[in-house]
Amino acid sequence: MAVERPAVFVPRGRVRGLAYRALLASAHGLYKIGNGCLFAAAGVLRRDELQAASVDQYRRFNLSAIDVDAGLSPAEQHFYGRFLRPRARVLLAGAGTGRDLIALHLLGHDVTGLEPVAEVVDLARGHLYRRGISVTVDVGLIESGELRGPYDAVIFSNGCFSLLQASAVRIATLRRVAAHLAPGGRVIVSYHPARAQSSLGRWLTRAAAQLSGADWTPENGDTFTRDAYIAGLIRYHHAFRPGEFARECDAADLALLADEPYGEGYVFAVAERRT
Repeated sequence: MAVERPAVFVPRGRVRGLAYRALLASAHGLYKIGNGCLFAAAGVLRRDELQAASVDQYRRFNLSAIDVDAGLSPAEQHFYGRFLRPRARVLLAGAGTGRDLIALHLLGHDVTGLEPVAEVVDLARGHLYRRGISVTVDVGLIESGELRGPYDAVIFSNGCFSLLQASAVRIATLRRVAAHLAPGGRVIVSYHPARAQSSLGRWLTRAAAQLSGADWTPENGDTFTRDAYIAGLIRYHHAFRPGEFARECDAADLALLADEPYGEGYVFAVAERRT
């Protein structure tokens, strides 16, 4: 049975209707122009600037005790429960203010946090102290920070893997953490799945990057959004097409064990070193 499309809303009165339609069409057009400028502006940024802008959003994420004490999401509980060994030694990349750290510790795991923003690390340490929990949290990037393996698992906190810019960087990072895994150790990732993207937007970003001499090349799936709190700040994440994470695991000599969408806006995946 065909579903009827709702009638187009138009206010009463011919003049008012014409004015409404013209103004609404202008609003849509200006919105598209604004998005085009956003895509072009992203191409002007250098790699370290874009990464710093993307990481900056976590200064305002899970700040309150209520947020931190909320614990793991249902998807995290289910997925980690399937693929983490009991009392595992875990490195949590993108530890944030401590939500995952505290929850994993309370589940009996020996967890260490790695977080790129120093002031967020201070907040995490404050929440750990408040709960009377002793867990190490270091400042650093997973691409370059000190790793003290071997680990039974390296977990990229929700969406953090998508913040790694460029496939080559993600593959190198997977290789790096895999080298610090214990026998049978696993890498657990949650990432943003791909959605429809504007081909014109991609072209504008690439053109702006070439014209400005940016030190990176935009890739399909690179996504740019406005920050809701700070004017002028562009946020980046990479949205993965089906099979893309599997190919990156293969290039890093990792065997993909599971790659599953969950209802919380992420795909959860786990891989281990090939024997």
